[in-house]
Amino acid sequence: MSLKANPTLIGAFLLGATALLVAGLMVFGGGRFFTETVTYVAYFPETVSGLNDGAPVNFRGVKVGVVRRIEVQLDAQDLSVTIPAYLQLQQRRIREIGGTIPEGDLIAELIERGLRAQLQLQSIVTGQLSVQLDILPDRPARFVDPVGEFPEMPTIPSSMQAFAETMESISIQDMVNDARQILAGLKKLINSPELAEILTGVNEFVNSEELIGVVRHADEAIGDIQTLVSNSLTPVRISASSCELIRLLRPMRIWRASLTIY
Repeated sequence: MSLKANPTLIGAFLLGATALLVAGLMVFGGGRFFTETVTYVAYFPETVSGLNDGAPVNFRGVKVGVVRRIEVQLDAQDLSVTIPAYLQLQQRRIREIGGTIPEGDLIAELIERGLRAQLQLQSIVTGQLSVQLDILPDRPARFVDPVGEFPEMPTIPSSMQAFAETMESISIQDMVNDARQILAGLKKLINSPELAEILTGVNEFVNSEELIGVVRHADEAIGDIQTLVSNSLTPVRISASSCELIRLLRPMRIWRASLTIY
């Protein structure tokens, strides 16, 4: 004798299974099945080593999407290679305040106003990269395939790439030649008769009898002042002013010597 199916039990089972399926999609899918996204393709003018699927796409530090996939496209005719990176962006993460941008065209309008993408280093240790978006109207838009399947996000070189290009533009040979010229000039100056004559004159001046006599007289004057202070009946008041005089007189000895010469 066969048992009759219970419609209520079957309905509850199906309802529970559906609820579990929806909960699983929300947990393991990160909610992306219920998030409005748009895909853009970006062609970076440098190596994408370190940029992986799932890498974050940030707008001034705020995550607005992820790198969905990276491909290598080979042209069979000329064997040229392009590497598109597909960016999945959440339009609702960028909200307009005021203005007249039509619904659904916010990112396209921002590109017209200067939205650009560039690679950014996430970690020096791992070398992983992320995609940084920013509004840079002074940087010209660079498009590789504007009529492709997906709208294109214009890119600009990263800071690392700009630094590498700057270093490549500097001629090492020119720097070496400039250094050689500087060293040659210094060598010529050191060995010049004029410099030797100047050094000889300075040496004669320092060891001249006139300078030695002036310094000797200054020392004697300082000694006389110190003796006067020691024998004074009011040592506190006189010693204070005398010590200041001594302090000023000592560095003036060389200046007085220069007056004697000139």
